[in-house]
Amino acid sequence: MRLSEANCKSELVLSRLEPAVAKEFRAASAVFQGQRFQACWRMMGNAAYLVYEDGDQGIIPAHELKPELSA
Repeated sequence: MRLSEANCKSELVLSRLEPAVAKEFRAASAVFQGQRFQACWRMMGNAAYLVYEDGDQGIIPAHELKPELSA
């Protein structure tokens, strides 16, 4: 799972969100079984709340988030 600070641009995800909160969501992507999925996320309390293109949702506790290491 990769979380980005860029605005969410996935029309599929944005169509599943309430318009009043859609602008708070950021872009994310995940690779599962070799397939890439787009998602959008926002912080809610002490967790990142995710919404995927297929409508699935998930939560990642903030203490599990790690910055990407650069080479």
